[in-house]
Amino acid sequence: MVAATLWSPADLLVTTILVAVGVCLWFVGWYSASDKLVEGDQVVSLNVAAAGIMLAGAGLVSWFLNGRRAIRSRRRLLIERRRAQLRTEQVPESVGAVHAASLAPRSYSPVLVAGPDLRRYHREDCPLAAGRDWPAAAREQHESAGRTPCGACLP
Repeated sequence: MVAATLWSPADLLVTTILVAVGVCLWFVGWYSASDKLVEGDQVVSLNVAAAGIMLAGAGLVSWFLNGRRAIRSRRRLLIERRRAQLRTEQVPESVGAVHAASLAPRSYSPVLVAGPDLRRYHREDCPLAAGRDWPAAAREQHESAGRTPCGACLP
């Protein structure tokens, strides 16, 4: 089962703490430096402010990387499910041999589509291409454009 959200509550907590502490350090450093007239007296305060900015940035980067990791996991799961679906032909035992031929793997669309700036091309009925108004082209045209076949629909 795939989680309903990209980020876990722990990710939210860590990001919130890092960003909150970072913003507080930045504000304290800025406020402390603002009342000093000599540059030499501002160095420590500005270092605190810089550390706060880096800490808040680290929190946001971890948030971003956790989201990317979750998306990558979901994509792999989708591809694995699709490949397993294409490999297995499930014929119920209760269906006789006469009806088994009618349950043969369905014919898939030979039309290959891709978006103008995408790296992969898909069958027209691919779940990753569903609902898109992408132009159709021959396999040779897609490959000459530098595209590779989709891992989910295996065109």
